[in-house]
Amino acid sequence: MIFHKPSQPARPTIADRLAFLVMFLATAVIVHHSWHARAFQLDDALIYQRYFYNFYAGKGLVYNEGVHFNGLTSPLYAYLMLVVGFFIRNLQHAAVVVFTGCLTLASWLLFRFGLRRGDGLGTAIGVLIGVSLPYYYLTLGMETALFLMLIAACLCLYQDARYGWLAVAGALLILTRGEGVFLLAALGLAHLVERRRWPSWRILIAPAIILALHYSFNRYYYGAFIPETGSAKIWQGQSGLWGTEKPLFVYADYLLDWTFLGHLWFFLLMVGLAGFGLLSTLRRSWYILLFAGMYAAFYCVLNIPNYHWYYSALYLTLTWYAGIGLVTLCTRFVEIDLLQTKQALISAVLSLACAGVLVHYILARVNVSNGPSVAYQEAGTWMNSHLPADAKVATSEIGTVGFYSQRYIIDILGLVNPNNARYIGERRFEAWLNDYHPDYFLVHVPMWPGEVAVQHQLEQGKLWTRADFNMGTLKLYCRAGQQDCQPLGSTSVKTPWNMRIYERGSDQLPAHSARMGGGTVNQVTQDGATLHLAGELAPGYKAPGMVLLALPGMPVQSTIIGADQEHPEDPHFGIDLRFQNEADATAAARSWCAAVQGPGGIVALLSTVRPPCDRLL
Repeated sequence: MIFHKPSQPARPTIADRLAFLVMFLATAVIVHHSWHARAFQLDDALIYQRYFYNFYAGKGLVYNEGVHFNGLTSPLYAYLMLVVGFFIRNLQHAAVVVFTGCLTLASWLLFRFGLRRGDGLGTAIGVLIGVSLPYYYLTLGMETALFLMLIAACLCLYQDARYGWLAVAGALLILTRGEGVFLLAALGLAHLVERRRWPSWRILIAPAIILALHYSFNRYYYGAFIPETGSAKIWQGQSGLWGTEKPLFVYADYLLDWTFLGHLWFFLLMVGLAGFGLLSTLRRSWYILLFAGMYAAFYCVLNIPNYHWYYSALYLTLTWYAGIGLVTLCTRFVEIDLLQTKQALISAVLSLACAGVLVHYILARVNVSNGPSVAYQEAGTWMNSHLPADAKVATSEIGTVGFYSQRYIIDILGLVNPNNARYIGERRFEAWLNDYHPDYFLVHVPMWPGEVAVQHQLEQGKLWTRADFNMGTLKLYCRAGQQDCQPLGSTSVKTPWNMRIYERGSDQLPAHSARMGGGTVNQVTQDGATLHLAGELAPGYKAPGMVLLALPGMPVQSTIIGADQEHPEDPHFGIDLRFQNEADATAAARSWCAAVQGPGGIVALLSTVRPPCDRLL
């Protein structure tokens, strides 16, 4: 049996010395960006913070007081934040400290791993590129930086053959995000391929104790061994509310704007460099590529929605190997008849020059100075001041609203309430009203597909409105007869911009509706299984960077292709509705037109919708 000793550090080269300078620059960028992003509050991050706030307020580690429901996706992150929060009681500041410290440690551990493999400069450049772009800072308040730090720690411990500590780090990695098990599986396979000697089984004792203590606490305190959020995300993917095209995980084009400065060429450059870096180091990097593949396959197979923090391990791999690819390309470029020392120096300087141009381009355009969602923060603050302390509020986005309102929250999508996620996964969008009886309903204008139950309550006259709640893109309804609420009045006021679709030959209203915020649909054309809708916004209607047409309950996904992001003053928009087959698209178009042109007040209700229906009917 061949036993491979852990790699030993070689004598530092010129490139290695320069790499340390790059790493110090990367650390400075992390601190700079973290400081400018210190006010950023991701909606899901504030779900964590409400748990922590309640814990320090003596209400227990719960989201809603008295309800022991486990919505903490990352238990280790929660434990770490509780410890840091003991010393830094401002939870936002504590989150910034944890994020900055973990991202810095992740960067240096990854650099150490690359340095001992002979990829020190490439790894340092990859780290610098990664921390310069805005992606990491859009995950502030989440467990992302801790997850990446433990990934890098596991790689270093495997490299050093320190298996006892690797087992402990692996247990912590799983407690941070369960997907960490794929890295451990990849390292285990690498161990077999490299024919390393298996360590004693005793190294499993410590991680077994750690995991047993945590899961025992979960079972005792929450009544279940694992958090409910894992299954909730799977149910969300099955609901169709995030789209019907599978897998959802591959539809991440929004990250082009969020992460890669909105430039396709920049993303393709990163992919090209990373591909070259992986190919040039494949013999020593294959298990890292295997981990990335299993990680992505997990999200694709389960069709989990494409939340941006789920891409962290893939983003780390992309930027890391883009740096290695850049250095490799520069080295190949200067392979000429020079002394080896001069060749190494020229290669290192050329790599740094290219990296410098790239990073300067990034830093000149990136902006990480974001705060909380203003609309949700204002709504939460208003409810904290105006609603009774025991009021129960149902809503779809619970993080910011819940944190600032400090009211009992019923999550329509089921992240912090039992059963709701399963209901939407089964497309029983109104079933949650049988389990929960909120006093207030906070919904979007126009309503989101998942809020269809509120729409139906509204149309049945069961809801009144809080006239003094005026938040533009949000609307607050309450139970009919509720104190401080007012009747809605006529139907035309009750359901603005709402059109009911009648199935031809049916006397019953189906469980879906089409809604559009103030505007006209001027053209409807069909191309196979796709309907193309074109129109323009009403004068004075301000769309928040997009136009949304929702058809809840129908097998259709809305793809936003307008309004024009670069010319927001342009009122024209276009939307493609993709159905499962051509027959479904034809039936939808005909029922739409029949509803608009038919009797029953539909035209009066939505008089500005004028689809040309003669050909379709």
